[in-house]
Amino acid sequence: MAEIGRTSESQPADAVNRIQITEEITLVTLIGMSANLSAISELFCEIAAAGINVDMISQSPPMGGTINLHFTIKDDDLGVTLSLLGKNKGRFPVKRLEVTSGNVKLNFSGELMREFEGVAGDVFCKLALLDVAPKLVTTSETDISVLSANLDLSVVAAAFERDFHVTPQFLG
Repeated sequence: MAEIGRTSESQPADAVNRIQITEEITLVTLIGMSANLSAISELFCEIAAAGINVDMISQSPPMGGTINLHFTIKDDDLGVTLSLLGKNKGRFPVKRLEVTSGNVKLNFSGELMREFEGVAGDVFCKLALLDVAPKLVTTSETDISVLSANLDLSVVAAAFERDFHVTPQFLG
């Protein structure tokens, strides 16, 4: 397997200084949900009130007053989430609900990411070399989170450790 190279010589090798891997993640996609921010906030408040932690959130640009809303939860929280959505169909109507469980979240982070170009390129190059197929990506200045189907985590972790010089942490 090829090693990745720095996309910028000015980028420090430790721009990514923490990698976390979390298994048993469910992706919930609400297709055709109202783009109304009050409805979206009410939905996430209801989920929180049920004791469910939502991690990654992404939405499509509004089209015709609706969005596609994607979010992740722990696999163990799927039953409660589906029950909540079912009970509240009238409040949170959607055209279609899609759910995929058994995913893995890969999180790459580092404070230096905000200062140097090419870090995302390095991360995505490594993921491509490992044939990781992202289902969802969220980012901030210091984090890149990628959701993918279950992977051979021993191979992925070893490659990340070799190329980023960081031992991945496995989270529960």
